[in-house]
Amino acid sequence: MKVRFIQALVTALSPAIACAAQDPGTPTWYVGAAGGASHVSLTCEPALACDRTGTAWKIYGGLRWGNHTGLEMMYEDFGHATAGAMDKLDVTDATVSPRALGLAAVWESELSGSLAARFKVGVSSVQTRLQGTSEGTPVDNDRKTFAHWWLAMGLVWNVAPHWDLTADYDWTRAGYRNEQPKQTSDVGAFSVGAAWRF
Repeated sequence: MKVRFIQALVTALSPAIACAAQDPGTPTWYVGAAGGASHVSLTCEPALACDRTGTAWKIYGGLRWGNHTGLEMMYEDFGHATAGAMDKLDVTDATVSPRALGLAAVWESELSGSLAARFKVGVSSVQTRLQGTSEGTPVDNDRKTFAHWWLAMGLVWNVAPHWDLTADYDWTRAGYRNEQPKQTSDVGAFSVGAAWRF
């Protein structure tokens, strides 16, 4: 698993690494934070309560070269999704809480004036906590870590010499039971925020 994760990381970051090797100039560094709404594609049982949405927030930092490429690292909390029952896992009153650490290559394309589109491709390490009950017994510490692709796209609006406003959609996948039966869900979040460029 670790070897495949490293191979995926190198593959995802190779365009940015190649650009850096060509000496595209001094990079611009940035840090930012954002918040918004998340969605976890839980498999919920019919006629039972299910809330696949949550409140997401993230912090991130990266660098951008003069040729519109860069690198970014982020930490994102996707909030909590709940299901009245997940029969495949023998869990009732389930709460799934994914959190991700990601690293991605970034490509930014100017649209008009101070507005640009930003695309990110990388890998994430997602730790997910599954809480609930199984045959009446509480399940409190079922935490799993799952490596997967991290894909993102968004808009960047430069509103001041050092300030950007951002709107993003991030997507990855969470695994919350690695033994059989294995269970994974798509995880995504829309967020708006601000970034400071040094």
